[in-house]
Amino acid sequence: MSYSRFAFFLLITHIGFFAKSLAGETGSPRPVTGDDSLNRPSISSLQIRLPQAGVGDLSASYVALADGRKLMLLGNSITVGKFADNNEGYRNMLYDMLSLRHYGFEFVGFFGEKPYYGHFEGGRKIGDFYSRNFGIGGTGGMDVAGSMDHWQPDIVVIHLGTNDMNDGGPVVPYKEGGQLTGSMVGRLAWLVRYLLDWHNGARGNFLDYILVSQIIPLENRIEETALFAVETARMVRDYQHGVVTGSEEPVYLCDVFTPFWQQPFDIWEDGDRLMADNLHPNTSGHLLMAKNYLNKIEEIYGLSSKWFTDSSWETGLAGIDSLFGSQGIAVADVNGNGLDDVFISRIVSGGEERDWFFENQSNALFDERAAEAHISDEGGSRGVIFVDIDNDGDFDLFNGHSPGGNRLYRNNGSGLFDDITAQAGIEPNDFVTTTVLAFDCENDGDMDLFALTSRDVNELYVNSGQGQFTRQDRGLNDVYEPDIPSTAASAADYDGDGDVDVYVAKRGAPNKLFVNDGFGYFTDRAAAAGVNLVHDSNSAVWSDLDNDGDPDLLVTVSDTPGDAQPLLRVFKNKGDGTFEDISTPANIPANGFSTVVGDFDNDGDLDIITTSDKQEGGFYENRGQWQFAKVADSGAEIFAGDVRGAAVLDYDDDGDADFIAARADVFNAIKKNNLGNGRNYLKIRAYGPSGNLGGFGTKIWLFDAGYLGQLSHLLGFREIVSASGHQSQSSPVQHFGLDSNGQCDLLARFADGTFVAMRSVQANRTLTIRPEKTATQFEDPASISMYGGDGQSAPVTQQLEQPIEVRVRDQNQVGVAGIEVEFDIIAGDAQLLLPIASRQTLWLEAESGRLGEGMKRAYDQSSSGDGYVFVEKENTISGTDTLSASVTQDGSYYLWLRALNSSPNTTMNVYIDQNLLASLPVNYLAEWQWIKGSAISGDFLPVSLPAGEHKLIVEFKGTGLSLDKLLLTADVSYVPTGAGDDAEYPPQQTDRQGIARRFVQPGTDAGPIAVEASLFVDGSHITGSPVRFNLTALPGQAVRIDKSSGDGQVGEAGVPLAEPFVVTVSDQFGNAVPGEEIAFEVVSGGGSLDPPGTIESDQNGRAATVYTPGEESSVQRVKASAPQI
Repeated sequence: MSYSRFAFFLLITHIGFFAKSLAGETGSPRPVTGDDSLNRPSISSLQIRLPQAGVGDLSASYVALADGRKLMLLGNSITVGKFADNNEGYRNMLYDMLSLRHYGFEFVGFFGEKPYYGHFEGGRKIGDFYSRNFGIGGTGGMDVAGSMDHWQPDIVVIHLGTNDMNDGGPVVPYKEGGQLTGSMVGRLAWLVRYLLDWHNGARGNFLDYILVSQIIPLENRIEETALFAVETARMVRDYQHGVVTGSEEPVYLCDVFTPFWQQPFDIWEDGDRLMADNLHPNTSGHLLMAKNYLNKIEEIYGLSSKWFTDSSWETGLAGIDSLFGSQGIAVADVNGNGLDDVFISRIVSGGEERDWFFENQSNALFDERAAEAHISDEGGSRGVIFVDIDNDGDFDLFNGHSPGGNRLYRNNGSGLFDDITAQAGIEPNDFVTTTVLAFDCENDGDMDLFALTSRDVNELYVNSGQGQFTRQDRGLNDVYEPDIPSTAASAADYDGDGDVDVYVAKRGAPNKLFVNDGFGYFTDRAAAAGVNLVHDSNSAVWSDLDNDGDPDLLVTVSDTPGDAQPLLRVFKNKGDGTFEDISTPANIPANGFSTVVGDFDNDGDLDIITTSDKQEGGFYENRGQWQFAKVADSGAEIFAGDVRGAAVLDYDDDGDADFIAARADVFNAIKKNNLGNGRNYLKIRAYGPSGNLGGFGTKIWLFDAGYLGQLSHLLGFREIVSASGHQSQSSPVQHFGLDSNGQCDLLARFADGTFVAMRSVQANRTLTIRPEKTATQFEDPASISMYGGDGQSAPVTQQLEQPIEVRVRDQNQVGVAGIEVEFDIIAGDAQLLLPIASRQTLWLEAESGRLGEGMKRAYDQSSSGDGYVFVEKENTISGTDTLSASVTQDGSYYLWLRALNSSPNTTMNVYIDQNLLASLPVNYLAEWQWIKGSAISGDFLPVSLPAGEHKLIVEFKGTGLSLDKLLLTADVSYVPTGAGDDAEYPPQQTDRQGIARRFVQPGTDAGPIAVEASLFVDGSHITGSPVRFNLTALPGQAVRIDKSSGDGQVGEAGVPLAEPFVVTVSDQFGNAVPGEEIAFEVVSGGGSLDPPGTIESDQNGRAATVYTPGEESSVQRVKASAPQI
């Protein structure tokens, strides 16, 4: 009998009706009239008839807003447009910008001329806009209540305070003792509170948003207007987070202070640039205001979200005083809450000279608490880093003073720091330190410290291992250069030899590359490497821009008389210790101090963001092959000004890279990445060899899942460095974009040469790695799925070669160990067997052997023992592993090897006592599998070993192959499973990878076997349960042939008999055996057979032929025989 499988395909076409409503989103605003009815929404009715029996008419209504969104401007003479060319200023420009984009905004109010209406008048102050009886400072002279009641705006935009500032009086605070005050910002807070009555139902509920402005800088009141900006931002944040009213309020901030003040340095010398006088902007200034309002309104309404938005004030990172002067940045999770904190060093003239420490709260707000933490560090400073100097698992602080002795602070674990500068051995030198670094110069497991000085000799402090430091030269001192400032430094293993090298940027002299000799001593080889750039260099960044697994170098420079429009200097690492200057083809303008690098679009390669002193910085998206495309109007741009340090971090922990810039001339800027493309990411936190948090010097490679170690499948490479760019430290947590990859393989090399491997790492989380075998952390079971063994077959009574396996995972797709899965035979004749080890076995851990050539060992939680061995890609493509094996008695032994291979094909040679046992071609293996150590033509061959010790050598030829464990066994029938005999869990439970397995031994009946694996939680199947395996018990060897039918017939010569002759072939258990050759032969009678000769038994074990009798009138005989039986 034959079986056919039919598939029916039903194609169902869904017809969709789409209705697109554009009401309130397009078209020009309605002219403002006194007819209040025009402000009411109109109701339209849509009739839909369905021509079906029994179905009547359906009526659907929609609301079409007659006038779209209504916006009311509150202001003084600036809003009137004084000194603007058209005397309407930013009102006119903002309205035109909104209309051009068809956003449907109508400007409303009783003041101004069509269509630029609002609620404004020259000379007005904040208190004029709310009633005398409502709050402190209220006059009611320009009370907004009438306009609010009549026009019912959706959004109110406020620009007030210049006249208040001009009259003097306290600017801050906006509240004291929980009560709003009568200060300038206090009165602004009263006005916001007044307007909220039209939002919260006290006087209406139509007001959706309040947009509050920081006022433009006043030339004769710069410090006061800066304080006004800081306190206004605090007030808005407090409204947003429920501090003022107890509820989160829709109050937003528009910064029009910074855009004016950040212009290139001669803003006030060139007063025509933006200002008409000390108080009022000119037409260019009004245009700048309009653009900023447009951007903020688009952001509030979600109309045109840019790639990046400025979150400086929303986060609190912009600053807390009006002295500015920011220099360097250090980023790390200091308090251990999983979020990056920010330290900003400063040099200010006048006032309180102190640094800032911003602690990240869970709501992406930062609290400044440098003084509370004892690290306000009075006195100017530039370079600064967080580093774990004492290997206690938290970040300490190294601050480079300028001038003055550098300072070292130990984190005492309670959120406070202790000054241990003197007792730790840091010298009180009166140098100007520009950059500080932390790296392990001699690979002894602890962090050494380096301070780059501007013109004096440098300071290298070697860590004793107990948090004590000794200053040593080791070639990094450089020389005293009174006319040559050294501006920045960064340390990385650029040549891949396993130690850290240091690049130093200088102005007016060749930059230097100090190459480590492997013992912690350095020699300048910048010229030989091709990176001895002579320019006004300001920063150095190590990053793998071409995804080839080694760091390339970026150097940011300032313009010089010979290079008025400089490019970012881009040096491609050639992999041989030298670089190629590809600055011209890369073509990225950069004239300033800082460049930051990160995968800002999560597509798997590193992008570049520049800053500039003279013009707008830019965002350059990496398109591969050293092609960088500038993204216009991305929101990442910082316009001119004096940007110093810059760093990359994910401050809101949403999986995309943000960045922060420290500015000496104005408030700091932090840019929030609004990436919403759905691409995956992985963030990695590392600990170093001695437990030091940060893991500086650790290299991390990510590969496509299943291709660990294959550069052709490299997803990204990072080396964790302590400082990068200009006097700054980006987050030690490494961020990788994974594009569409939901999982990946990870290989990490720590500073001491230890490797760790992790396979099938799930995306979209923060992973912690250490130079040790990490116990699998898992949650409760969430799903079960087939892992292997389906579709197998074996003869009756013979065990299937491979076990059937399922994998139990938690909600994060991590395997769950120690779970008992129910295996049940639901059809067929078979029994289930647990995987029990044979007593005649000798297990060998691959990592316990002596490694030669390029062979390395790596910790891996998916392997047995402590890890596995592999060939390191950076050095060579071959390696050996030599192990000793002792057997107690003479005999024949069989070799098994547990291997995994990410390469299409690799060769593994196995030697025993110098004799080649086997040369094994190993194909791609996505998971650990046991392979036979010597097999020819499918036969498993033994090796004869006398009792005693033997040397076993495994040689790899090619990369990608991993070896976990070896087995010598005298039991030819034993098949190893899982990790072998070191399983941490009983055989009936899932192992460390969450895999449960059973061997299946068919019974005596041939045919299909069905097994189900089930897992229940709270009495119900979990996702994927049950898992069904379809197996087959094949008939055994044919042992007999029997007549089935056709014997004894009577027929007529020349006429075929009515029935064929049929025989059945069966095994010892009576199972029909197909495919056996049966020879039919006419013995007597002279007749013929159809078909003649040899016939194969069919699926039912039957063979048949039709006989036509001959002419002889006698008993005629036909013989059926099976020669193999």
